[in-house]
This record gives sequence, structure tokens and C-alpha cells, in this order.
Amino acid sequence: MTTIEFNIAEFRIRFPEFSDVLKFPDVRLEFFWFEATCLISDQDCGRLTGKCRELAIQLLTAHIAKLSEEEAEGGGIVQSATIDKVSVTLKYPEFRTQSQWWFYQTPYGSQYYTMLIIRSIGGWNVGGRPVSSGFRKENGSF
Repeated sequence: MTTIEFNIAEFRIRFPEFSDVLKFPDVRLEFFWFEATCLISDQDCGRLTGKCRELAIQLLTAHIAKLSEEEAEGGGIVQSATIDKVSVTLKYPEFRTQSQWWFYQTPYGSQYYTMLIIRSIGGWNVGGRPVSSGFRKENGSF
């Protein structure tokens, strides 16, 4: 099993929003990478491997960096705004879990979450034959 290393130059190319080295120095991005690897392993294994796992960790790193930036700027979720006679109200979709809400706060987090959902669909085959992975036998009986 190999460990996926953080390639800062590639990260800055993939996510140009974090290319400013004064605002996002390498040390700060490395900290966000470390935080991301606390949530998803940097070991190249499982159903998400190779460049896909590296992309997942980079997306989670960008998500954490973006949330950190918004928090530092005093940001939050805008529920309504009015300027002159123009009024805007945003309705966010309802989320089943707190983790869904947390991931969907940035486009990076929503892409990461969607990637994990797509990769985790299917489950595991417990039985010896493909039909044993379900609850019924070949003729439909239990």
C-alpha cells in the first residue's frame, strides 16, 4: 500500500482559487491536507484508488480551505438580501444529515461527497454465489 503525497503545485493548478501564495502559503495548505487525511485515508486502497483517491483528498482539502477562508472573512449562509427594490432569497435544499450540510457548503465539498456516494453504491457480496448477495434464492423463496 502506498501513501498519496500532497503535490502543492498540482493542487494550485487544479484549484486556482488557492494559487495566491501570500494568502495560502504552502504550510497552510499542508495543514488543510493533513486535516483532510484525518477524514479520508491517504493510503491508496479501498474502492477509491490512485488518481481518484488523490482527487478526493484534494477536493476535501479545498473544501476545508474554503470554509476556513469564509470563516476568517466573517462569512455565512445568506438567507435574504435587499438592495433598493431588488430582493433575493435563497432556499437551500434540505439535508438528511449534518455531514451532508457540511459538505454542501462549498462546490468542492459537494463534488467530494457525490464522488464518495457514487463509489460506495453496491455494497459487498457476502454469499458464495451472486444470487446469495440478495435475500432470496433463485426461485424467489427465502
